[in-house]
Amino acid sequence: MPHKRPFLILYSILIFLVILAQWIKTPVLAYIAKPLLMVSLATFFYFNVKDTFNTFAKLILVALLLSCIGDTFLLFQSDPHNYFVPGLASFLLAHIVYSYAFLRYPLSGNLKQHLGIFTTKPHLILPFIAYLLLFMYVLHNDLGTLLVPVAIYAIVINFMALAALSRWHRVSDYSFSMVFWGALIFVLSDSIIAINKFLTSIPFDNIFIMSTYCLAQYMIVKGAYEQLKPTSVR
Repeated sequence: MPHKRPFLILYSILIFLVILAQWIKTPVLAYIAKPLLMVSLATFFYFNVKDTFNTFAKLILVALLLSCIGDTFLLFQSDPHNYFVPGLASFLLAHIVYSYAFLRYPLSGNLKQHLGIFTTKPHLILPFIAYLLLFMYVLHNDLGTLLVPVAIYAIVINFMALAALSRWHRVSDYSFSMVFWGALIFVLSDSIIAINKFLTSIPFDNIFIMSTYCLAQYMIVKGAYEQLKPTSVR
């Protein structure tokens, strides 16, 4: 991507500042740095795809904006019961937007054709179902009133990963790999959040959560950019 190095330096600095703010318990620093994470990623994406800007690019930007809103809600840890669900809802919408973008674009036939991989290789769905069932089985006794919202969220994020898988052979191998692995890392990051919040405390949880989350978002954006390049398969 053009001007990649300066962006990676800025993005890395913001990630470091967010982790540092949580480590040294300085909320003001997190309030400044964390919302800028997805803003910087969205800005970088826009300026690198503006010459090939289309509906797919708009959807990626909407998902990043929703992620930014979710990040902002989750900053208010002093009152987690009031802000956790809105944060969860924001990311839920982000995953829905990502899913639609992955399934619908690039335009190559109808939606049924885009799902062809699952009709020819239905066994590929099984690991996602198994992970979802195991995840909910492990957590369900500790979720209380959040059982339904968390279950819905878990279904949607696993579906987002499946939507990323549907891009196989519809885009370049590199674009597919970046988005698909980014989606899987996103599932991992959110799983760490849930386990740490509801089941048991994870050592160095802030480092694991922020590093996987930011890596996932970057990989998805990088893969989306590769799709929009003139040489990409569309």
